[in-house]
This record gives sequence, structure tokens and C-alpha cells, in this order.
Amino acid sequence: PIIPATFRDYTSQLPNWEKQLLAHIQWNMSPFEILHHLHTTPTNPGLIIATDGSASETQGMSFGAVIGTTQGQILATAMGPADGPPQSHRAKSMGVLAGSRLLIHLTKFTGIPFPALTEFTITCDSQKVINALNRRRQYDRVYA
Repeated sequence: PIIPATFRDYTSQLPNWEKQLLAHIQWNMSPFEILHHLHTTPTNPGLIIATDGSASETQGMSFGAVIGTTQGQILATAMGPADGPPQSHRAKSMGVLAGSRLLIHLTKFTGIPFPALTEFTITCDSQKVINALNRRRQYDRVYA
């Protein structure tokens, strides 16, 4: 396999659904700088995935995700169109998925794990999405 030089090169090797999900990322630090920052900050900051999405019968759906620290520093953002029948729940869930997959691929691309005690928080303004995420927490096995 070809070793990717950039995160964009890395994502070009992913399945189509993930390519689309991670097609529009804006970095406030490079992937390597993000993990270096997390490993060298004296008090290990937790990470927050703040998400949103919108759905319209005429405009389709879109999602957004912001990755930041619990200290308020924005590290990266992701956004894009969401597929399927236009539903607010679906669009907001795509934001959660994009933010989560971005963090997974951040460590795969760099080969650097998150600091051992890093806590991850997902925020969303949809109680339906939050309930679904809380139900998912009962499972130990991760399917990716």
C-alpha cells in the first residue's frame, strides 16, 4: 500500500462512505500537532465532539462537527451533505458519525494514540440522538 503524505491522501484510500464523510475538514492544527498538543499539555484536556445537522425537503440534509478541547480550543471541523431521506435525526447523527470517525482516523493516520486518560464527550441538540448514543453505551464491542 501507498503511505499517505497528507490526511487528504489518507482519506482517499478509505471506503466511499468515509471519503464523503471526511471530505470537508478544516484543521486549526495539523493532525500531528493535535496529538502532540494533547500529549504535552500538563493537564490532559478532554475532547468534545460538538455536532449539528439540518434537514429540509427542498434543500436536502447537511451535517457539521467541531472537535475541540474541554479548555475551549477548536482543533478541527468537519461538514458536508448527508444522504438519505431528509430527517433532522439522520442529519444530526451524521455529524456524530463524522466527528467520531475523524478522531478514529486521526490516530490511524498519525500512528499516535490519544493520551491514556483522555475523556471524550459528544454534544448534540437532539434528545433522540442522545438517547440512541446512551443506549449504544451498553455494548462493549465496537463495530467499525
